[in-house]
Amino acid sequence: MKIGIVGLHGSGKSSVFNAITQRPPGERDLTKPHIGTIFIPDERLDFIASVVKPKKVTYSEITFLDLPGYNPKHIQEVDALVLCIGTFSGRDILRDLRDFEADLILRDLEIIQKRIGKMEKEIQRGIKELKNEYEVLLICKKALEEEKELRFLELTPQQEKLITSYQFLSRRPFIVISNIAEDQIQKSVSKTLEEYAHKKGLRLIEFSAEIENEILELPESDRPAFLKDAGIEKSVRERFIQVSYEMMDLIHFYTTKGNEVKSWMIRKSTTAHDAAGKIHTDIKRGFIRAEVVNFKDFKESGSFHAAKEKGHFKSEGKEYIVFDGDIINFRFNV
Repeated sequence: MKIGIVGLHGSGKSSVFNAITQRPPGERDLTKPHIGTIFIPDERLDFIASVVKPKKVTYSEITFLDLPGYNPKHIQEVDALVLCIGTFSGRDILRDLRDFEADLILRDLEIIQKRIGKMEKEIQRGIKELKNEYEVLLICKKALEEEKELRFLELTPQQEKLITSYQFLSRRPFIVISNIAEDQIQKSVSKTLEEYAHKKGLRLIEFSAEIENEILELPESDRPAFLKDAGIEKSVRERFIQVSYEMMDLIHFYTTKGNEVKSWMIRKSTTAHDAAGKIHTDIKRGFIRAEVVNFKDFKESGSFHAAKEKGHFKSEGKEYIVFDGDIINFRFNV
């Protein structure tokens, strides 16, 4: 999963990026995205590895891109967006947020207007297979003209599939980070911003990038005590992972193939067939069945052999909905 961080000059965007990815500041090319990856702590994966004892343990990861400006090309590469707002800058932070949302809406509207113009000519020439896509784009156009982001549209899976290739910016999940000063930690900086975020279905994270980056200079064993003294319950990294998973409905499934135990990140309601494609297109193409045991049953049993003896393994087909914590062995033939 890729998450892009954007923000106005002076918002502390790069400091936020450093605090989340726990990377030290340094020189960088300001014309290109700055990339950092974090691995997701996973006690279930650790337990599976302690039983299986593989040579390799692979955690799920999130890649962050510190994006220069609002370049649509860069933004289209990410699965979710983070807007960094510096509450210490003296700017009208609510206006900054609204301007950013309006920019996303305008860019999506430009794409739709151009595409609809071409489609109308093609439909007039008798290309009927474009009709369904055209109708979905009209729904999107109406919402955007009413200044509504596309993430609020409730589309069917079929409609969603028809517009996926457009990579609309206002349909992406959206987190707002309020970068506060050290003396603002113990109080909510902007009630207005908080209320607006709630109204628009945005997730708001408030923290001081300056303090969190200072904490990163300490030995890891000293950091929890420093966070507590500063009145911070969880680091921004922990909070960000939690919010990202909640916002994007993310879950994990696991595989134990060969000498590797691996965690895979997918969205809720993903089928076994699509989960197989997450691993490799060949597995999806040649899918036969999925042999599944949930982590809870595996842990209580103590081993895969014991879980089988107790009847916890299930043989599932393509349409099986993967549950959080499923350990899956995919059978396939290509």
